[in-house]
Amino acid sequence: MARIQRKAHDSSVVLYNHQKEAMCALNKANIGGEFSGIIVLPTGGGKTITASYWLTKNAINRHAKIIWVAHRKQLLEQAYSAFEKCATQDLLTDVAEYSMRIVSGEHDEPSQVSPKDDVLIVMINSLQDPTTVLGKWLWNYTGMVYFVIDECHHAAADTYQKVYNYLRQWIAAKEHRGLKTIGLTATPYRTNESETWLLEKVFKDNILYKADLQGLIQKRILAKPILEEVYTNSQIDGELTEKEIKEINKNDAIPDLFAEEIAANAKRNQTSVYKGYKQDKIEMRGDRAEMSDFPLYLNTVAGGLDRRDQTIGGFSFVVKIYAVPVVEIIG
Repeated sequence: MARIQRKAHDSSVVLYNHQKEAMCALNKANIGGEFSGIIVLPTGGGKTITASYWLTKNAINRHAKIIWVAHRKQLLEQAYSAFEKCATQDLLTDVAEYSMRIVSGEHDEPSQVSPKDDVLIVMINSLQDPTTVLGKWLWNYTGMVYFVIDECHHAAADTYQKVYNYLRQWIAAKEHRGLKTIGLTATPYRTNESETWLLEKVFKDNILYKADLQGLIQKRILAKPILEEVYTNSQIDGELTEKEIKEINKNDAIPDLFAEEIAANAKRNQTSVYKGYKQDKIEMRGDRAEMSDFPLYLNTVAGGLDRRDQTIGGFSFVVKIYAVPVVEIIG
């Protein structure tokens, strides 16, 4: 756990119009008691800083608790950094300091969660038993909880549903408790239509705000992708199973073949985006970042690979690499 001190200066975060509009939508939803809706911003559009900025002002500054869940370490650390950045005197007018904790296999353990934690940033796999972890965190607390689901198109999965159900039960058990749920994603719809109802169960207010990718490209806030294809010449017999896809998704390392292709275009492009089986943002590892010799921001463009693209003529798997000239990475 860390104690986050209020900085004696105003926020240096520069907000774009689409981020201000997203916050206006949150302000409108926040007027009533509870709400549960989704903020949709394209990859690179600043989902994390938008939510952290708004939550600092409207939740932390009002002594509410926040639980932010994600499925990868990098997303947890990005949220932590964003909250730290927003701990300024103009956003925290009534709170001088607060406590924040990251829980994951590489950070604090679930057993270390404390009722004193104001902001809990948690790897979803650490909440297999939400009753124990969240029960301890919410012990003797009566007030509002803001539940943030990063990459919320995953919210149909069992563990997310367990967490949401526990929080609903916690609210029902005693008066003066409340829950406000915010989903963040660039891709709000699951490819599996049978799971749509589970998302609707969590996000009853549906989409609160959505910024269009092409609109941000036209405004030169985001860059237009340039499609390249790299053939692996690997033969795949039939479709991959769900288990095989999950195993591939666990691998955060970028194959040398793709890294070399990106590096070969270093002079033409300052930033590249890689799209393959990985469905979410992945980081370039130090040794491979050095070989490219230019700053990298690696992310999928619009969710996971369409399964129809897994084979070319039934033989070779193709990976799409999007080489993107830098406009700006919002964060």
